[in-house]
Formats: sequence, structure tokens, C-alpha cells
Amino acid sequence: MLVERKAAEPVLPVWLFRNRTVVLAITAGLVIGVGLYACSTFLSQYFQLARRKVAARRDPGPADDPRGRPGLDAAAYGLLAHLADHGPQRPSDLPDAEDGRAHRLALTGEGRRRLAEARDSRRGRLRDHLASWPDDDVRMLASLLARFNAVPPAVPARDAEKA
Repeated sequence: MLVERKAAEPVLPVWLFRNRTVVLAITAGLVIGVGLYACSTFLSQYFQLARRKVAARRDPGPADDPRGRPGLDAAAYGLLAHLADHGPQRPSDLPDAEDGRAHRLALTGEGRRRLAEARDSRRGRLRDHLASWPDDDVRMLASLLARFNAVPPAVPARDAEKA
């Protein structure tokens, strides 16, 4: 506005800013713009902090984890179990910036300890849960789980075309 007043040929005519509706519309636009910018900047940070706090509240201690994964996220448990069963793995082909080799993940001593703790906890909970089952039901469950976990047969050619 100040620049337009002093310009010889203003882009926006000065008389336009004497109209109350125009001034209110411009002011409202500025306020909304600043508000949207603030929301997009600060709400994402707020939600990240809130999510961390909720996760910390939901994550039970090692002794009372109902999922049988003391202190471990489900994805972390799966990754630890995979690394323990299959040894060091290369998760990607991204080269190391220092020497150009790919990264390999392997369990540390702490990872082995936490995985063993989680597995023991899960086995204990499963043993406690199945203690009241008849032996025939436990054997049937074991055979069905073995069948379920078996390597699936190869996909027929006609189904592979759909995928």
C-alpha cells in the first residue's frame, strides 16, 4: 500500500483500498494465509510429539506386555526374528557413502538378548493358554499350523498372469 501510494503509475489503484470490503477481504486473506502456514508447520510437529507420547503410554513394560513382545514393536520383533533365523541380511542396495559397499544388518548382543526375552515370553504365554486344552486339540493345532506355515506351492501360470 505504501509503495503504491508513492508510485507514479500504481498497479492497484489507491482508491481501491478505501473500500471497506476490499480491505476486510485482504486482511482476512492474510490472516487465513498466516494461520494455514502456522498449521502446516506446527501441527505436524505437534502430532509427532503426541504420537510419541501415546506410544510411550501404550508400550507396556517387559513383564506385562500382552503381545508377548516385551518392549518390542511388532515390526522390530519380526525383523529381529528374521535376522536371528537367517543371519546377516542386506536390506537394500544403497551403497555406503564411505566405501561403496551395501549395508548388512546383523543382530547385536542386545538384539539377541531382547529377541530371546520376547520369544521366551511368547512361548510362556502360549504354554499357559494351551494348558487347559485337551492333548488332541493341541496336536490338531500343531498339525494345522505346520500345514499353514509350509512353503506354498508354485503359482499356476494362469494366476501369475493376473498378478
